[in-house]
Amino acid sequence: MKHSTMQAIHDQYRETQSLVVHVVEGLSPAQWDSRSSAPGAPLAFHVWHIAREADILHVLIHEATQQPCQQIWDRHGMGARWGFPGESLGLLQSGIGMDDVGAALLPWPDHNEIIAYLRQSFDAVNQAVAELRADQPQVVFTQHASAVFGGAGTVERAMMRAIANGNRHLGIIGWISTSLYADRYNQDPVIMMDGNHQYASASSAVADK
Repeated sequence: MKHSTMQAIHDQYRETQSLVVHVVEGLSPAQWDSRSSAPGAPLAFHVWHIAREADILHVLIHEATQQPCQQIWDRHGMGARWGFPGESLGLLQSGIGMDDVGAALLPWPDHNEIIAYLRQSFDAVNQAVAELRADQPQVVFTQHASAVFGGAGTVERAMMRAIANGNRHLGIIGWISTSLYADRYNQDPVIMMDGNHQYASASSAVADK
């Protein structure tokens, strides 16, 4: 039962992965550049943050099975290569806790580099899950001391968090990419109904990263 539960969680995570990749790879250069008109964190930040979470997650999975592993981010020195100041990238250099101004000022590389890192991180998670032994499903649900998360955690909860967080940031990416002007960020989203009526929903502040 536990193994099948983990499989269901992984299947859901792969769906989130597919949605993120589909949306991100479908963005035009103009949509990527639309981040410059937004008062919030740039579009590139949200894609990078999803990739960082996946990179961290794949290390946690390996830690749970006592296999040595290193983040792709560290292994390839990506922060230094991109010219990112490591001390101001938030918790675990993942963007958690960063303010929008700091995120906007980072020297973001070409979007193809960010997408490549996203794909690498997703692939690393999928490979790590595939290597979990079917006769040891308990490792997924057992509390493990993790240097990555700064305390005890489970693979199951980490993957569920990645699903929720990935979908949340995917929604933000969609909002940024379809907002062509800065003033649209300060308006309630409008849905056209039957071509005659407009229905606006109340907007709320974006949750903490």
